[in-house]
Amino acid sequence: MLNDNIRTVRKNKGFTQEDLASRIHVTRQTVSKWEKGISVPDAEMLTKLSEELETDVSTLLGAKVESAADENAIVEQLSRLNEQLAVRNRRSRKIWKTLAIIGAAIIVIPLILSILGLTLFTARDHGVQTQAGSVHYQYQEGDYSYSIDVNYDKRYKVVAFGIDSPGPGEDMAESGEFSTDTYAFIDSLSDITDARKLDKELKDYAEAHGDTVIVLSEDGIGLPDND
Repeated sequence: MLNDNIRTVRKNKGFTQEDLASRIHVTRQTVSKWEKGISVPDAEMLTKLSEELETDVSTLLGAKVESAADENAIVEQLSRLNEQLAVRNRRSRKIWKTLAIIGAAIIVIPLILSILGLTLFTARDHGVQTQAGSVHYQYQEGDYSYSIDVNYDKRYKVVAFGIDSPGPGEDMAESGEFSTDTYAFIDSLSDITDARKLDKELKDYAEAHGDTVIVLSEDGIGLPDND
């Protein structure tokens, strides 16, 4: 091959790459690329090489050429070499591109899975995705009742709270059937984030005021007894 022949003849002449580059007025890197087969000299430069190395063009090309002055034969040979280099370079780029994609996938896919796992864990940890239990209370104050719904996660954190009642009406307040203090208390339960604490405070308030709390239904994990 041309690259091996240039290197062999240069060394036989006792030239370094710098020596040869200086003689033909190119950089040492250019000579290095020729000898590594990364690029090839053009016809004119190949002629200069043969003159400085005191050999003929056919010896450098490694193929029979009728005459070193036969420009067409030299050009044809160099063209074939350039084509071979182009094919090899394209193949190398394709291989490196494939390796780069595989490398990126190895890094990115675990990272994406890690981020998704962390997101799901965080959501579960804050009770966003799971409702582990619920309690439906009826609070009885004389003839007046409140319907209270509490949903909570596995750590008993309240995720939903609702009251179903007509609200404080003037007629009820005047007749003594309705306590605005009781309604205000039940409404304030929405500020409690722990379902166990909410359950205790609701029952303690009812006991203290002579009212009744009935658990109409309870789903999922139940609340622990408040002794």
